[in-house]
Amino acid sequence: MAGQNRLDYNGGKINADNFLVQLDVTPHMDHTNVDVCAADLKIALKNIVSNNKQTNLQVRFSYKNNLIYIEKIEEDTVDTTGRKSVAFTWESNKTYAVDILVNSQDDTISLYLDNNKIFEGVYSGIGSMERGGFAIIAQFANQNFTIDNLKITTDEELIPDNGDDNTEVKHYFEAYDRILLQDTFENGDNWDVKNANGVVSFENGKVIFKGGGPCNRIGYNAGRINANDFLIQLDLVRNAGDTNSNTKVAFKIEDQYEGDRLQVRFDTKNGKIFIERTKNNSVVAFTQVWNETRDYTFEIGKTYAVDILVKDSTIQVYLNGESTPVFEVTHDDIKNMTKGYFAIAGQYPNQDFTIDNLVISTDEVQTGDQYTVNLKVATNGDQNNTSGGITLAVKI
Repeated sequence: MAGQNRLDYNGGKINADNFLVQLDVTPHMDHTNVDVCAADLKIALKNIVSNNKQTNLQVRFSYKNNLIYIEKIEEDTVDTTGRKSVAFTWESNKTYAVDILVNSQDDTISLYLDNNKIFEGVYSGIGSMERGGFAIIAQFANQNFTIDNLKITTDEELIPDNGDDNTEVKHYFEAYDRILLQDTFENGDNWDVKNANGVVSFENGKVIFKGGGPCNRIGYNAGRINANDFLIQLDLVRNAGDTNSNTKVAFKIEDQYEGDRLQVRFDTKNGKIFIERTKNNSVVAFTQVWNETRDYTFEIGKTYAVDILVKDSTIQVYLNGESTPVFEVTHDDIKNMTKGYFAIAGQYPNQDFTIDNLVISTDEVQTGDQYTVNLKVATNGDQNNTSGGITLAVKI
């Protein structure tokens, strides 16, 4: 066949930085006849898709040219300056045992065919590439390959991918008596989900954000948070696939999702926390009113007890029961912005984080109109009936 044919693994990213890819490859083309054989076979590693463009590290078998290329693809463009190539003469209908060893820590890649080392060396930038998917791709005319016995392994210790790190989670604050919102995410009934390229799922009493894009979020659907000052508490876990994302906790939102708002944003990849006021959420319309930032390192697989205290003109962020806030910002907007909606969102291409045990509480006294209700017992003529048969439910 001509064109490009590809097979993408749909089980998620390869959850390791150092790994070994093993497979059997049999080319069925006559490489001595260029009119018959023009095909390439590509093994794509650390494959990331963003804006429909591919970024990966690939081993490319060029049967027509009797070459093997090791090259990086950056948004569909080949990095020709760093490309490595090795001459190799292929035999038609012969099965080759292929071993590809990737060591991100040392920036090295090794290639073996039938237990013979074909290439071993440094390829600058492997270590800085994110964990990604895996794909097998055939390109150009007259493709005719057989692939068998694929296996990808690693000697790295498994990192939990479900937020269960079996450690005690301790918050600094106790929730106030007046609870404004509480959810253990057994289901998504209290939330409207909006996502473009990502996936939000409610599983095992948690909400999990995966995928990419600027619009991967849940908005609380029971109205505005009815307080000016409040305490937001939740448990946050950065899962194994969370290699490039922001976790955003947004409040005092003008609308349910992306209007004028305050938010605490955890940039887990770059080790930063932002407190900010912002408007909209698309790349084009994004408006940063103001923001301040602090450095903080988030480990993969660890549960973080997050307390966000909104009080008067100040926002404080506490983590893991520490009595001193890791970040504090004072701004007139915090006090002056009206009561609004609440949302949790993910941003950027490689989101994989878990939220659990959400509580929003306040020490404010509930305000509102007071009513006096006079009740009379309906006896239906029975003078001995002092309880009647009426039930009155009042909803405020």
